[in-house]
Amino acid sequence: MNPLAIQKATKKLEKMKKAAGLIVDGAPVSVIIDAWETFLSASGTFYSALEQGSKASKKSKHWFDLEKHKRRTDPLLKYLHHARNAEEHGLRGITKITNSNVLLKPGASAEVSSDGKQLYVRAIEGEVEFPGDRIAIIRVHNDKFNNHCDPPDTHLEKNIDDRSPKGVATLAIIYFEKMLEAAQKLLD
Repeated sequence: MNPLAIQKATKKLEKMKKAAGLIVDGAPVSVIIDAWETFLSASGTFYSALEQGSKASKKSKHWFDLEKHKRRTDPLLKYLHHARNAEEHGLRGITKITNSNVLLKPGASAEVSSDGKQLYVRAIEGEVEFPGDRIAIIRVHNDKFNNHCDPPDTHLEKNIDDRSPKGVATLAIIYFEKMLEAAQKLLD
């Protein structure tokens, strides 16, 4: 394993941790979405660095080939890969806003309806806030290959209890820390 790959992957893991730290209840929706996108981008570069570094020896190349297989087969790792590609190369969104409440300031008005599953706001006049908004991960699409990937419900054959961006990022960071430790053991 090339030591430069370890350095770069370590920086990207720190970037992922910093981004995940911004994904908290009560944070503005725009901050959470930006942090999730940053997390996904850094996760892609994390893999790329280790892939390039693994070319230094047959042993590290074999190790990374096994990691690539996990990325193709584990629902959480696969989702991160597809979501990152959808964000960086696609036009469709990778998240949606859920759990909206509507707070009307004095003199404000809004036309709101619901189908029992989703809240629809058709018109807003004056100062209207949406406190308590949450971000959910959604099915992501790769228009280039005309395929999609649903949010993960398992990781390493265990059910995922928290499928929010924060929950998924937390599980991914734990996995990436172990992956980086394994890569460090392959240093030439």
